[in-house]
Amino acid sequence: MVAENRIKIIIDLTKNRSIKEKNIQNKVIKYNLSLSADVKIIELNSTREVSRNFTANQTYNVEDSYSGTVNNSKDANNSLINTISDEILDQLRIYYN
Repeated sequence: MVAENRIKIIIDLTKNRSIKEKNIQNKVIKYNLSLSADVKIIELNSTREVSRNFTANQTYNVEDSYSGTVNNSKDANNSLINTISDEILDQLRIYYN
């Protein structure tokens, strides 16, 4: 017998970048990147809803070149997305296993 769990997932993702550290000349040398996901899981077979918030933070360095800083930002962003998606999948495994 196979149980079929039909669900709808709504994710509201918020990204925030803030200055973490400045040097003696008041130049930014590190940023903090934060991702927050408000997740709502709706079971289509019933009226049950589960809401949960997932948050992840990472710091990245400012490079001498702009492209280096952009690459660091993209790497941090991708890492945070992977972290949050893993946490969401873990929760789904807990609820529906």
